Amino acid sequence: MTVWGSGKAVLHFVSGQSVPPTTCSACHPRLDRGSIATNSGIMAYYIYILASRQRGTLYVGVTNDLARRVHEHREKQADGFTRQHGVTRLVYYETFGSPEEAIAREKRLKRWNRAWKIQAIEAFNPDWEDLYEDLNR
Repeated sequence: MTVWGSGKAVLHFVSGQSVPPTTCSACHPRLDRGSIATNSGIMAYYIYILASRQRGTLYVGVTNDLARRVHEHREKQADGFTRQHGVTRLVYYETFGSPEEAIAREKRLKRWNRAWKIQAIEAFNPDWEDLYEDLNR
């Protein structure tokens, strides 16, 4: 088995076939929701998934300021996909130490099929709660 991906949620390739992300502790630790603040003073970068509702329309993005970017989506400050489709609920995110890692992960997630994205969201946030309010706690 080959494991591809940075961050804690990864895409597995078994016998040359890609299989959806998993949260098996034998392969890697479960993604835990928690504080996104960095105490080290080092800049953090994020990939995130927004949803219009539970199992609704999904949007994958990358940013260096998750709270600000989600706020912009919620306030419909820019024309585009999220404004057009009402995608405003933060349901998933991962943190990275460099923009290159975050961008590479975003590109991988965008290539995932919908079922894999839903599986990753439900492993991270089973009730599809809007995590926006938790960002500044």
